[in-house]
This record gives sequence, C-alpha cells and structure tokens, in this order.
Amino acid sequence: MASIFKNIGVKEKWKLLKELEATRLYFSKNTSLLRRISKANLIGVLDSGSVQIIRTDYNGNIIIISDLKEGDIFSTKFSLLDNVEYDIIAKEDSKIIFIDYDYILSGNQKKSSYYQKFLINLIEIMGELVYAQNKRINVLTRKTTREKLLEYFYNESRKKFTKTFILNFNYTELAEYLSIDRSAMMREIKRLKDDKIIETSGKRIRLLN
Repeated sequence: MASIFKNIGVKEKWKLLKELEATRLYFSKNTSLLRRISKANLIGVLDSGSVQIIRTDYNGNIIIISDLKEGDIFSTKFSLLDNVEYDIIAKEDSKIIFIDYDYILSGNQKKSSYYQKFLINLIEIMGELVYAQNKRINVLTRKTTREKLLEYFYNESRKKFTKTFILNFNYTELAEYLSIDRSAMMREIKRLKDDKIIETSGKRIRLLN
C-alpha cells in the first residue's frame, strides 16, 4: 500500500501533521484502540507496530478483518468500526497518528504543496483499500475451504511476485481471516501437500504449480 506521506519530506510531514491538528498515541500490546478514541471520525496512520481489525460475532467467533503494519491506515470511513462487534487490537506495542477526517474535509488548511501531495496519497490509498476489500470478498465467497486457501495463497503469491512466501498470520489467525474452522483448514492444507500443490515449512508456503 502506498504511504500517506509519499513524496513528503520529514520536515514537511511534521508541518502537515501540525496543520491537521493530528495526535500521536501509544498503545501497548493486546490493548483496544477504540476504547481510547473519543471521536469516531478519524483516520489512523500506523507509525510503528501492528494492529488487527477484528469482528467478534454473537457466538464469540473471531474474524480478522484487516491485519495492519507500519504505514497502513484505517478509518471508520473505510470499515464498520462504529459497530459494537468490531474492535482494533494492538498486536504489539504500537504508535498511531490520528487525523480528524472532518478537518480534512473542512478546507481550512493551508494549500501548501505538501498538503496537496497528502490529498493525492489519501485518494490513492482509498482506491487501494477498495481493491483489497474486493480481493478479500473474492476469497470469502469461495465455496470450499480448499478454494478459499488456494485463492488466498495465489493472491499472496501475486502480491509478492514469488511462489514462495511467508504467511502474515499464524494458522489460527489465518483460519479467523478466512472465516473457516481451523481443524478443517489444517486437514485441507495436508491434502494440498499430499496432492503436490503446495509445500509448507512453518509459515512458509511454496506453490508448486
């Protein structure tokens, strides 16, 4: 994903954040971000660490909506974070820059060159988020566990331009991300290995065809 600060120098970045009246907060591992955010209409930029957007349904089942790393962004404008089933959890100690989305729309900012670059980057990222969401829907709408796994593996292979890649998740998280039973998923991974379609070593996956 493109950086929201692409083509913006370090000094310009801090001037921009000051103009946007941004705040920078620290979250320790396994804490909820939403419990510390009083205003819902914010854009969060992951300055360091990693977080996950999760949904917990009425049966207590967890589904990983997004897995975010340094430089990624999230917002109630792009996710259903105002729904009580959703939360954002810091997977490790993380620092996040929060920008008021309403302030961006207000038009009260100085029309500096770096602010224009910021807007261009934001629009580009929004397009990427829509594309990624469509790819996710394409995975989740596959009918079988095998089809979901293969679609996800092929997407990762194409994204990383290699047939060998490291999973972003452990296997429990992968099952949650694909919204499938972990035991059924592990059985299907074994079948894929037996059928010589993939090789695995821990979180390392290699596509064989």
